[in-house]
Amino acid sequence: MADAYTTFPLSGAINLNVRVMQGSVLVVARDDVTEASVRLTPRDPSSDLLQRTVVEMSGPTLTVATPRQGGGLAEMLVGWRRDRERLDAEIVVPTGTATKITTGTAASAVKGRVGGADVSTGSADIVLDTIDGDLRLRYGSSTATTSEVTGAVTVRSGSGNASFGTVGGHLQAGFGSGDLQVDVARGGIRSRTGSGDASIGATHGDVDIAAGSGKV
Repeated sequence: MADAYTTFPLSGAINLNVRVMQGSVLVVARDDVTEASVRLTPRDPSSDLLQRTVVEMSGPTLTVATPRQGGGLAEMLVGWRRDRERLDAEIVVPTGTATKITTGTAASAVKGRVGGADVSTGSADIVLDTIDGDLRLRYGSSTATTSEVTGAVTVRSGSGNASFGTVGGHLQAGFGSGDLQVDVARGGIRSRTGSGDASIGATHGDVDIAAGSGKV
């Protein structure tokens, strides 16, 4: 059972692992924090979702996890009580925190500079400020926007768009259908898509882009 607001004193660097299936996730990375904090707000005040949500610090890893959602009967029940399963999570962590976010239909946003990141979603938008390390993105259908990545990037999407400001390392992308936009790539780029456009501003490495249909 999770409280609506929880704090954890900090004695060093931490990792963050978030799983929120429906609602939204906002991670705020700050330089001046002495404790990590988690604020959870169910969309339906009468929901028992907090009672079924885990918020814990185990060693250096902070975990925020709503219940998993399976198929069959579980999925039918979720559809029936969809509003009761939506949760808005706001998490404040130190700058440089390695971050993993998994959602179903919950939008994900990172403000500030986190460490390496792994973000996956079924169908929800992703907005990231600065990733100080490598970035792994996986999503079914949505739009992912990232301002800066200092390391390498791997993107996999069924039908979604990806936009990057600056990428410090190699970028590898694969889309069923979707557009890729990169303002500055300091490493090479390799992209494969069934249908979609690619727009590359400036690159300092090799570019290998192939599409069944689309413009480069």
